[in-house]
Amino acid sequence: MLRFLFWVLVISVTVLFLNGTLPTPGIADEEVVYDTPPPIASCTGTGCIAVYELDVGNVGRSPQKAVRVRLRAGAIDDAVITPTLRRGMVNSPVEPQVDERSGVVVLPVGALEPEERVTVVFALRAPAHDAVKGWDRVLVGVEPSAGAGRPGDAGELTMGRVVHAAGRVVIQLTDVARKAIANVSEKPSSVQHAAEQR
Repeated sequence: MLRFLFWVLVISVTVLFLNGTLPTPGIADEEVVYDTPPPIASCTGTGCIAVYELDVGNVGRSPQKAVRVRLRAGAIDDAVITPTLRRGMVNSPVEPQVDERSGVVVLPVGALEPEERVTVVFALRAPAHDAVKGWDRVLVGVEPSAGAGRPGDAGELTMGRVVHAAGRVVIQLTDVARKAIANVSEKPSSVQHAAEQR
């Protein structure tokens, strides 16, 4: 009897974790991480062009309604390639906005679903390789609509994130199965109703 109760408890807790009712250890409700690999510079005798790629990912359980990248004032004034947002296979230009209160440039990334990643790309001109700006002179931070934004690897797979992703897949499969069962159960009753009308 105790063994049966133990397994009922284990299965119940597992279902609650996968369903998102209980928080999965290691996964925040609302959190965005961003990765700042060093800019790639290509130099000639007349100067350098440095390409910057900022990876942003929603690693929390909740969707983010609006994520914004904040850059230092004047950081992208000499941009050779204006800021572009890469979301999957789609590239779209980002319209920089100046925040009058803080004097920083804001790049609106938009909404991010859980586990979704985007990349902000732009290129700046520099007179020499030594003059290429590092991220510390360009980026202020990434501001999610809720929770915290912190430096980190958006593609890093932790055990908590794997469990959370598996839970979302189980929920989606369960929903599909429920809809299929509901459709099958509705069809015989409609066929029977049509037969009765004849």
